[in-house]
Amino acid sequence: MTTHTHLDLTSDGYRPVAPDTEAADIDAQCVERMRCRKCGGACYYQPWSRPGSYRAFSVCLDCGYEEEF
Repeated sequence: MTTHTHLDLTSDGYRPVAPDTEAADIDAQCVERMRCRKCGGACYYQPWSRPGSYRAFSVCLDCGYEEEF
């Protein structure tokens, strides 16, 4: 598990967007099939990018557990 906060990522120059629509589509489809490792709940896709770097997370809708993938 990778723990992050929006403040940490924002202060590192990341914005909550995917680098392009292709990455967003592919990663969102992957996350739709994921279940939370902590509680088994459904997850949503949370992208973060800055020039030259992209970080993608699945975030549990139920418990908030986050995992970078």
